[in-house]
Amino acid sequence: SSPTLAQTAKSVHMSPFHFHRLFTRMIGISPKHYLQHKQLQVAKWLLRRHRMPIGTIAANTGFASHGHFTSTFHRIVGVSPSEYREQY
Repeated sequence: SSPTLAQTAKSVHMSPFHFHRLFTRMIGISPKHYLQHKQLQVAKWLLRRHRMPIGTIAANTGFASHGHFTSTFHRIVGVSPSEYREQY
C-alpha cells in the first residue's frame, strides 16, 4: 500500500498542507497524480512484459479494485489495459 500524504509529510518534517503545496510547486503535479503516474508506469510495463491477469496487475500496482484500475488506466492512457496489452 502507498503511504498517505500525512505519513509522507511527517517523514520529511512538514505539515501535509505545506508538503502538498511544495511538492506540487516543485514537481508540477500533485503527490496523488505523481503516485498515480508511477503506478500506471509500472502497470504498463507489466502489461507489456507479463501475461498475468489484469486484476493481478491492478492489485500489484496498488489499485483498490480491477474496476478502479481499468477506469483510471483508460482515462489517463486513452485505451483499456486489454487494448494496451494487444498493442504492445
